[in-house]
Amino acid sequence: MERERRLAALIAALRGSVRVGPAELAARLGISERTVFRDIRSLIEAGLPIRYEDGYRLDLPVLLPPIHLTGDEAF
Repeated sequence: MERERRLAALIAALRGSVRVGPAELAARLGISERTVFRDIRSLIEAGLPIRYEDGYRLDLPVLLPPIHLTGDEAF
């Protein structure tokens, strides 16, 4: 699985559950727990509010900064 897709799937898995352990995430995504730890760290460094309390949890809402596009970029 490509890294970008894996990170998106990881975010979706964290949104869908209250708390998810690394072993469960690894099984869902077909990756190793070590990869889960590395990807979680990358997401936290990117600014996602992920916490660990008996499993990973994504603190919602996740707010993205506004995007300023020109007219050509918007289409």
